[in-house]
This record gives sequence, C-alpha cells and structure tokens, in this order.
Amino acid sequence: MFCVLDGNPQAPEWIEEADVVLAIGLRGGTADADLVAKLARCQLFFIACDDEAAAASVSRASIQAAVDNRLFLAELHCQFNGRSRRADAVLLSRIADAKATWQQRWLELIETYRERMPIYFGLAARELAAQMDPEAIVVSGIGKHYISAILFVPIRHCHSHIQRGKWGIMGFKLPGAIAAKLVHPEKQVIAITGDSSFLMSCNDLGTAVKVGANIVLLILNDSHYGAIRDGQRAKYGRTYGTSLGSTNFAQFAESFGAAGIRVEQPGEIADAIAEGLAQAKEKPIVIDVVSDSDYPPEA
Repeated sequence: MFCVLDGNPQAPEWIEEADVVLAIGLRGGTADADLVAKLARCQLFFIACDDEAAAASVSRASIQAAVDNRLFLAELHCQFNGRSRRADAVLLSRIADAKATWQQRWLELIETYRERMPIYFGLAARELAAQMDPEAIVVSGIGKHYISAILFVPIRHCHSHIQRGKWGIMGFKLPGAIAAKLVHPEKQVIAITGDSSFLMSCNDLGTAVKVGANIVLLILNDSHYGAIRDGQRAKYGRTYGTSLGSTNFAQFAESFGAAGIRVEQPGEIADAIAEGLAQAKEKPIVIDVVSDSDYPPEA
C-alpha cells in the first residue's frame, strides 16, 4: 500500500476508483489508515503491522488482521502465482502519465530553487541519486527529509530503500544504516536524515567507527524539527520549541573519528557528495548540508 499522505496527488483518486483495496503495513488509528478507509468505496482488506486491537479499529474493512507483513506478502504471491488477467491499457497509461507529470513537477522545483539559500532539500537528494551506485542501499525515516528521499532517490531493487514504515520512529536512519552495512559490507549504504532525527541516535556514530560500518550520512540540516514545526503552524498558527539552533555535524563526525564535510553553498553539493562517497570506502562520513525544506509546496 503506497503512503497516501506522503505527497502522491493521485493516490486518493485511485483508491476511490479501485475494485478492491489491499492496505498492507499501515497502523490502525493513524491518519493514513483513517483516510484509506474513508476513500475506499469497495472492499477494503486491512493488514496491519501492529496489534489486533489497532487493526480492528478500522471497522470499515471487510477483513482486519495483524500479521507478519512479509509472510503475508509471500503467501499472497504464492496464491496468485500463475493467475493473470488482461492488462488494462487505459489504466496503465493513466498511471504512467500521472507519474511522469508528478516527477516533472518536482524536477522543475529543483531548478527553481537551485541557487537558493539555505539549500533546497530536493537538490541534495537529487544529486545523491545521480552519483550513488545502482546497487546502493538507502535508509530513510520520518521527517521532511523523507519526502525528498522518496521523490528523488529511485528504488532500483528489493532492498534499495529501507525506511521505518509508518511507526514514526525518529533516529532510525543511523542504526539502520549500520545494520545494513554489516549485512551488506560490499554495498554503498547511505542514510538520508534530518538534523533533529540524527540527534536522536547520533552517539551511534561511535559504533559505526568502532565496527567499521563505513556508511554515508547525508544530513539535511535545517536547524528545526521541520515536520513538527509545520504541524504546529497548520493547527495553531504558531510554533513552539521546534528550533534547534545551528550545529556543525561535520565537526561532530570528526570528533568520533569519522569524516565530515560541511556544505553551505548549492554549488558545493556535487563535489561534496562525490568526495563523501569516495571517503566512505575508508571510514564513515557525514555530509552536513545547511539546508531548508520550507519552500513550496512542502511548506
């Protein structure tokens, strides 16, 4: 189930038109689950990732269950193996056109804000996507940086983008990237994180150095709890306690024995990412991008 609230403008329309909606991996009682239940005009099967009580809260669903999502998908694949139906060429064309239009819109935003300061989140994410290995593993999580990760970093294989699901876990990226590197030492492993999320588990940088998990951390550093700031603005018209102040995470990384690069100008991004990917062959590295997501339409 794609995430309805993560910026896909066509998702509500497609859910309303669907013959059957199979929602897998959402949490009952969340905004995503409530919206899917509201939009679905057909049979809804809700396969949750938490407990039965939360799944049961989606009363609109024909089936509510909390099971191991991986086992469920494997069994679903077995059940449908060998079955086929004629492709709906019109529908496939609509989906392809919508995706192309949506992606072009975001690429145009990068050009609109290419020279702006602080640096636009999407510019850094797009440059990373252009330079990383095709087999690289990207780890992302919750926050406004996540929108740029899913918009501009392509998914090329099964485990190319590991993220926290719908649990809303801050701080997942660094330990998640360390684990991915230990399992796949032959691959580039890159964590895309915001500054506030990085601070939730930043001490694990010492672990990365100690165990030789030579990962790349791209920190989109806007000195705020950005998503919380936006939520407060939307609900209350003001913000409270969302400013973090300025932190030089490149120097922080060096204090742990990792490498660090500080990026303050848009024209520095390409070279910084190239240097960071190269240095990660020897040690963990933080690329600290002084940036901001507070540009339309993310604002």
